[in-house]
Amino acid sequence: MKEKIMDKWKEAKEDPRLIVITLIELLFSFIIMLSIYFYLDPKRNVSGMPEIPFPFNLIAFIVMLALLIYIYTMTILYRQERENKKKPKK
Repeated sequence: MKEKIMDKWKEAKEDPRLIVITLIELLFSFIIMLSIYFYLDPKRNVSGMPEIPFPFNLIAFIVMLALLIYIYTMTILYRQERENKKKPKK
């Protein structure tokens, strides 16, 4: 396991975009989790904020997901480049 971590660390040092894309994916996961928790669960709302009624909480959730998907698609060139590097050359 330590060897695998060291290999990943070397890759990250060679290509700093790997760290950024990993942080973006982690942030996306966190935002999705929070949006499900706060927007779709009627018992859980941010204290101090007005409760969001049903159709609007679902619309807000969909808009947030659409925004996240759009931002993630902006990284397609980088992800394709990474896949090409991983494929063994014949």
